[in-house]
Amino acid sequence: MHSPAYPLEHVSITAWRTASQYKVTAVLTEKYSFQRINILFDIMVETDTNIIHNTKCGQKSLLERYDIPVEHLSYEYISECTNAKKLERIVTILRSGEEGFYPDLTKHAEKCLNVIKPTSIILRKSEPILKRDMLEPNECKEIDKDINDWMSEMQIREKDLEEGKTTLLNPLPSPNIREFKGESLKKNFATNLKNTKNKRIASCDYSAWDKYDVDVELNKIDIREDQQKLETKKLQQKQKEIIEKKKLEKHAIINTSALTGTELDVMADQEREKGNEAYRAGDYEEALEHYNISIKMNSNIITHNNRAMTYIKLQRYQDALKDCNIVLNVECMNIKALLRRALCLDHLGESSQVFK
Repeated sequence: MHSPAYPLEHVSITAWRTASQYKVTAVLTEKYSFQRINILFDIMVETDTNIIHNTKCGQKSLLERYDIPVEHLSYEYISECTNAKKLERIVTILRSGEEGFYPDLTKHAEKCLNVIKPTSIILRKSEPILKRDMLEPNECKEIDKDINDWMSEMQIREKDLEEGKTTLLNPLPSPNIREFKGESLKKNFATNLKNTKNKRIASCDYSAWDKYDVDVELNKIDIREDQQKLETKKLQQKQKEIIEKKKLEKHAIINTSALTGTELDVMADQEREKGNEAYRAGDYEEALEHYNISIKMNSNIITHNNRAMTYIKLQRYQDALKDCNIVLNVECMNIKALLRRALCLDHLGESSQVFK
């Protein structure tokens, strides 16, 4: 007997599987000629060249890298496997073709993986970016319409902004806190200094020095310092009240009649965003103030919805319920408003009204 042209150690299990796919079957027995066996080895070695090359270079196969036994590449195991990570690795191995090309088995593995983990990255398919010539005519018309509507709206807004540039009837007064406080302190200091000069005892007036009582004078100094502290606190409290009053009356200074619709929308959005920032910071009183100003400028359901949640945080459930009802009158299926309305009714002891 002559030896085959290719030694058996050059043939891997993958090559045997590949050969069986091409229905080339041979058994190394005397029943077949060596010429036919050599043809079989030619096919097997040709389809397994890459694997042999990788093995020679010392690179690990995916089976070794993922620690997956070759027996797991079967319909039975894949059908029973519930480990998403292992199925992902099996799909990767089957797609690589390192162990042979099995389209049906690969599809079956992908199908099983889709059942267990539909959001797997392995199942994602890259698609080309859609271009205009790839869209349907109706889709192109709809996109063109949306773009034209947006451009028309922006042109109208730009025209409004150009026509009405006056945003305030009178500029907002900036309270000069330091100057106000400084002038008052200067007056007090001047008065005290004048009184001190008038009451000062001359160095040569011995009879006056005999009558001078140190303890009494120290008490007077302490009293004057206490009075100054009280006056300072009163001034600070007065300034604080003025600032708060101006904050609360800020919307009264703004002349809404002199503003265009676009300017009102922009300013209302700005106030709403300020309210959102204050709400996230946990300052619910300030958030409520900004929401009130925004609603005065331009009332919309988003701001009412936000203000309702602020009222809930402040435990003002009746006011929050009113805002929720305003939102639901415009948009009856607004989920946030429905949930907040139910929360308000629950706190008000009217849980039976939730479903009405």
